[in-house]
Amino acid sequence: MDTVKLMRQMRECVHLQEDAEAQGFKFHEGEEEALWGKVEEELHEVVEATFEHDKARLTDEFGDLLFMVIRAARFFDVDLGEALLQANVKFSLRVAHVCVLVKEEGKSLNGMPLNEIAPYWQRAKEWAERSTGK
Repeated sequence: MDTVKLMRQMRECVHLQEDAEAQGFKFHEGEEEALWGKVEEELHEVVEATFEHDKARLTDEFGDLLFMVIRAARFFDVDLGEALLQANVKFSLRVAHVCVLVKEEGKSLNGMPLNEIAPYWQRAKEWAERSTGK
């Protein structure tokens, strides 16, 4: 993944949204339901595209979804960098804890089906919530 390109495009996304909002093209207070409706619509289109096995359409739909998620975060005045930082830290801690739990049972994550990993993930999530209060 080209992280420089990703950051540049996220920055461009925010600028495009700010420019559109300056011209009045924006969601207003009280339109939260409409905003979430657009996010859900884009998510549904991503799911549909996964079954078509069309990489170009899937890329297009993921772009639309990311655009709307960023728009929603901005609507609620969420610091995108801080939100992603917190998600990354939380994910890293949980993955590390899952690895410990699995290893303690003499197992390996390699080749383990997701349905077998899920209980470990839940335990790691509960551990993290107790540890951090989040």
